[in-house]
Amino acid sequence: MKFKKIFVILVLFLFLTTIFNFNSSAIKVIQKDNDINNKQNYNGYIIELKDKPILSMRNKLKIVAKYLFSNLSEKVKNNFISKKIQDYEEKLISIHQTVKENISKLIGNDVKFEEIISKEYFDIFNGISINDISDEVITKIKNLNCIKDIFPNYKISITLDESVPLINTDDVWKMKDDLGRHITGKDITIAFLDTGVDYYHLDLRDNFIADGSYDFVNDDADPMDDNGHGTHVTGIALGRGIESNYQYIGVAPDAKFYSYKILKHDGEGDFLTYYEGMMRALDPNDDGDYSDKVDIISLSFGTKEPGDPDDSFCQVLDNVVNEGVTVVVAAGNLGPKSHTIASPGCARTSICVGSTNKNDIIASTSSRGPVIWNNNYMEKPDVVAPGVSIKSMKNGGGYVFNSGTSMATPHVAGAVALILQSNPSFNPNDVKEYISQSTIDLGYDVNTQGSGRIDVLKSLVPNDKFIIEAPYEVNETQIFRVKVSDDNGNPIRAWTFMLVPFHIPRLKYRHTRNFIAPIIVSKNKDCIEGKIIVIKISGGFSIIKKDIKIINKIRVSN
Repeated sequence: MKFKKIFVILVLFLFLTTIFNFNSSAIKVIQKDNDINNKQNYNGYIIELKDKPILSMRNKLKIVAKYLFSNLSEKVKNNFISKKIQDYEEKLISIHQTVKENISKLIGNDVKFEEIISKEYFDIFNGISINDISDEVITKIKNLNCIKDIFPNYKISITLDESVPLINTDDVWKMKDDLGRHITGKDITIAFLDTGVDYYHLDLRDNFIADGSYDFVNDDADPMDDNGHGTHVTGIALGRGIESNYQYIGVAPDAKFYSYKILKHDGEGDFLTYYEGMMRALDPNDDGDYSDKVDIISLSFGTKEPGDPDDSFCQVLDNVVNEGVTVVVAAGNLGPKSHTIASPGCARTSICVGSTNKNDIIASTSSRGPVIWNNNYMEKPDVVAPGVSIKSMKNGGGYVFNSGTSMATPHVAGAVALILQSNPSFNPNDVKEYISQSTIDLGYDVNTQGSGRIDVLKSLVPNDKFIIEAPYEVNETQIFRVKVSDDNGNPIRAWTFMLVPFHIPRLKYRHTRNFIAPIIVSKNKDCIEGKIIVIKISGGFSIIKKDIKIINKIRVSN
């Protein structure tokens, strides 16, 4: 046994030695020959500073406030945290300024300083990105006192044929609804309020509903895209992939769509065109009857400043949702600072979407919550989805790359179309809860990632790999525990029944619950047999059973 332990430790040591070479410089950026010789793979460097980023400090302060100031009101604790964070942010800004001045001195007069510094980061990463400079200068920067490390600023590219499998959409297409049809968005309608659409594009023309689409900028029935943004986001949600030989297919390729042009050629609009577009989505044929309303509205725009859930944009959105339309909205591109969710993404009933890259890293520009207004607090975004370097349809045919929460939003809108085809009775609240509960946790806080990155397959395929932990035999009147968990031991909330003949069923909803074994009325029975039945609805319907035997204590004692 002792030899086995020594052998395992030795193998592990050799494995780690192979990977890291136990040379601290081996994992440093400037020592990687492959990186230096293949600079086309990255654009400059990311400098990480030693001080913690603001979000790390905020989480630390929350813990301090919770345990040391538990007797104080939430308002006082929030004010305490806000003041400390403000002071800390000012400290980081000062440190950044010192670092930039030192870098400027190291560069000298040969290169303009403003051409080197690319961007600064404070919230989830404390550092500065710099453009490509000599290895000699990089070494000198690394030796500055406040520098923790330097990394290559790697190029990250995620095309549509990569982002669709990332959220497991291609696996969902193989599934069938109750009518035996593949789940691809059939019979679901989406309204895109944007710069219009190139409805001649091969990948979009068959899905376009011309009768009911409208241009509110030019006040006509021809919502032709004169910017390209609207065509791009529409393609992400439901492009058919014809022009790419079915390589770049949208999330819900059989969904139909209306296009409402509310943004001008420069990408800007106003409340009036927004209002008109939302109203027409409720009533595409403009006859005052909302029975023909769309199923989903996709909004890949927002205000240039953080929003307020009580503002006019959000009130319109909430009212549309109350009519039974699911509205998916971009969180905005005001990150990485907190409190930057745009309107109408900050609306209470919206599905607010942040942006990730294909490595499940939150985009630095993706807006963060929380939403704070009039002493109120709300967590946003709701979910995140791929939105960095997404390849989708462009005006005039072909494809183009774009990034932002604008691109993440139609991924979610398409996912909602698949969910609604599979669950046609769902209302907007059902959809929001369903998609939020089936995400992949990326390890960020809730105001950065919401509940996580969407996974359509996870939301539609029942997770039947869960276990009932309960005794097989119990005595009558005995209190016993039933626990429901997945195959990794993680607790799962579910409805649990105890069914025993001639007794009223006992029903409870938790992941762990206590039951009392019923009394056996007949003295002649040694025991009665029943069932523990667990029904899980969240993340897909599934049911499992476990036998239980109730022992007659009188018979046993005799």
